[in-house]
Amino acid sequence: MKRFLSLLLPAAVLCGLTIACEDAEIAKETFTAQTINGDEVLVGAVTDLMWQSYKEGDVFSYLKQKGIAESEQYCADLDWAGFTDWRLPTIDELRSIVEGYPDLERGGRCKVGKSCLEYPCKDKGAKDDNDRPCAHDEAQYTGPGPQGCYWETVWHDRFCGPHWSSSVVAGGAGERWVLTFYDPSIFVVPSTGTAFPRCVRK
Repeated sequence: MKRFLSLLLPAAVLCGLTIACEDAEIAKETFTAQTINGDEVLVGAVTDLMWQSYKEGDVFSYLKQKGIAESEQYCADLDWAGFTDWRLPTIDELRSIVEGYPDLERGGRCKVGKSCLEYPCKDKGAKDDNDRPCAHDEAQYTGPGPQGCYWETVWHDRFCGPHWSSSVVAGGAGERWVLTFYDPSIFVVPSTGTAFPRCVRK
């Protein structure tokens, strides 16, 4: 049945059916900087997501590590580039930013994502006890971006530390999945912890 359907339908359509598509090739995301109403945003060519950028002005006055509730409120209150429908990204959306470490890029070996949000997901698929599919913390600040951040140059060198996602750890006590862009790695932070908000909109 799968072979028959593949002759008739493109891969993107097949993945919407009951056929498993874990191994389907995922297009690599690229970003373009745009200035709208005086504010810079970064737009993904594949996902069409728009991200708040931090380039101009005294960014330290408005971008600091915050708790999860404060970060969610920061995005909800944000009026940037004339838009007010900002929110925190999911862990999958944050992964679309990663550049230079294939395990954490979209479709990479790390299994943390919308279909796997339990705590053990971070170690799923490990080859041995020393293998960490969702972490590369032995090579800090050696990515392809400015100052060694693991993202494209267009993201600048601002704040490539830990970033909150809206993805809650399934079965946990309110912890969130967080992605840091200087390792890069995905890990769990309790609701009492802090990280950077990086707001996004569709």
